[in-house]
Amino acid sequence: QVGEQLLRFRSYRAKSKPRALLPREATILFSDIWNYTSLAESRPLEETIGQLNEVYKKLGRKIIKHRGMLMTYLGDAMMAVFGADDDMSAIPSNHAELAVRAALDMLDAMEELNTEWSQRGFPQLKIGIGVATGEVMLGDVGVTGHREFAAMGDTTNVASRIEKLTKTHDVHLLVNGETARRVGNAFSLVELGTVEVKGRRKPVDLYHVVGPL
Repeated sequence: QVGEQLLRFRSYRAKSKPRALLPREATILFSDIWNYTSLAESRPLEETIGQLNEVYKKLGRKIIKHRGMLMTYLGDAMMAVFGADDDMSAIPSNHAELAVRAALDMLDAMEELNTEWSQRGFPQLKIGIGVATGEVMLGDVGVTGHREFAAMGDTTNVASRIEKLTKTHDVHLLVNGETARRVGNAFSLVELGTVEVKGRRKPVDLYHVVGPL
């Protein structure tokens, strides 16, 4: 964390020419497992990691299916960017809608996993997802031989913060006002008003995504 801006990175094999950090409109998605820390403390490590890997695998496929770039795993959390790819070409203009559809598919995938886990005696898990659309800085950081593709800026911060509000509001998918504005004709949304988020002076318009129309 640098100042009030969260930095998120995706490691990859360095190419010969680095991509400059440039401002670009994109949609950021964060997901996190509710109460995972306390749950993990009471279980064998191998069982905990095995269950977490199943989450990564199944939910990660949903992100890729909807043209998202899976940037990083953060413990029990995942972060992805929609509106970018490795060579910064063929960028989808409907990245906000793709991100929300990926998020809804991720929630369906968690229900499938929970059904499987109940048959194996594993605990049920719930996730929260935050999605924010806006300007981010996308490009390479690092040194020759080991560079990372980064997505950083206020939009990344907002997505991370509103994901943490899902538990407070007892809902599983929250989006910011800009995402809601772009996808309102495709999904059922409930306006939750404006909220203050840590590290940001201006409040954020918050919406709960109920499902597709």
